[in-house]
Amino acid sequence: MPFDRPSDDERPGPDGILPPDDRLWRHPSELGGSHAPTERSRPITWLAVTAIVVGVALGAVVLWSARPVTDERADGSDDVRAATAPTGVSMLSVRRSLATVEIGDGDTWQQVSGLWVDAAGTLAVPALLLDGGGAVYVIGEDGRRQLARIAGVDDATGIATLVVATTDGLPATLGSRPDVGQRVSVVAADVEDPVAAARVEVLSVGEAADVDGTVHHDTVHLDHGSTDPVGSALVDEGGTVVAMVIGTDGEGRTIATPADTVRSVATALRDDGEVRWARLGVRVADTASSSGAQVVGLDDGSPGTAAGIQVDDVVTAVDGVAVHDAGDLVAALRAHDPGDDVAVTVERDGDRFAVAVTLG
Repeated sequence: MPFDRPSDDERPGPDGILPPDDRLWRHPSELGGSHAPTERSRPITWLAVTAIVVGVALGAVVLWSARPVTDERADGSDDVRAATAPTGVSMLSVRRSLATVEIGDGDTWQQVSGLWVDAAGTLAVPALLLDGGGAVYVIGEDGRRQLARIAGVDDATGIATLVVATTDGLPATLGSRPDVGQRVSVVAADVEDPVAAARVEVLSVGEAADVDGTVHHDTVHLDHGSTDPVGSALVDEGGTVVAMVIGTDGEGRTIATPADTVRSVATALRDDGEVRWARLGVRVADTASSSGAQVVGLDDGSPGTAAGIQVDDVVTAVDGVAVHDAGDLVAALRAHDPGDDVAVTVERDGDRFAVAVTLG
């Protein structure tokens, strides 16, 4: 019985090898670069090429994100801010710590920024804008409009406190105060991109400033003009609030109150409705040589009078803290509480000595 197979004449001989696509094997010579890819290999090849392109693109994005970013300084030079500019995450947190405050009556309304200082609905705002009266509303991050109660106003620091039912945002991370020459970001409640907020240089810290007829001591001066919105937060490179804008002086410079003062004043107004500053009971002026604060008047029955301080005395220190001018004296006294016993160093007729004073 014949086998069911092609005859020898029908099978390929040694010189009649099947084409590669019809075989389950390949000769090594057929796997070289000269061998054209089959239709089945082309999708794998294109997938590999696509993966390489995507990898290169992602690498470029990573390198671009890690680049140093320059920031033009006030003198026109470039300042590398990779180590000084706040991160996007920290700036977004700051933005959530700000709320919009609406003040007005009838058809006349104005908007400023306020700073959440706790999780109990307490907001610090510039005192200047509450002088005109009218209703006050607070708008937080979810857009709710809450009627606010004015807990108190402190004209000495330019800070007022509002209280609403709930904190609609995040309590701010409040630091102490900036340093002279430090660059800070100015962030307002209505800023759309807090990461792109203006960065400015601190010109001075601790000096007096006249804001709308009221002299504030221990303030922060910026190199910016009056374009900074009142109530804006000054933010350092770590996303910490170091001061709050309270207005502008007669020369159009932006004036701010240090964050440590904002915190203590807002808390005192929330709890007591007033701020009880430690008092020496003297009226002072700057000396021409910046060698101290010269006494130009004393209140009757004041702690200074009881301690024997006289008109024309020059106060040069409080408990060892140097006093170069009237602002320094105010700042030194604010570091104490009423009832504290301190040593006040004065100069009189060329003599320097200390007197013991119980602050009022």
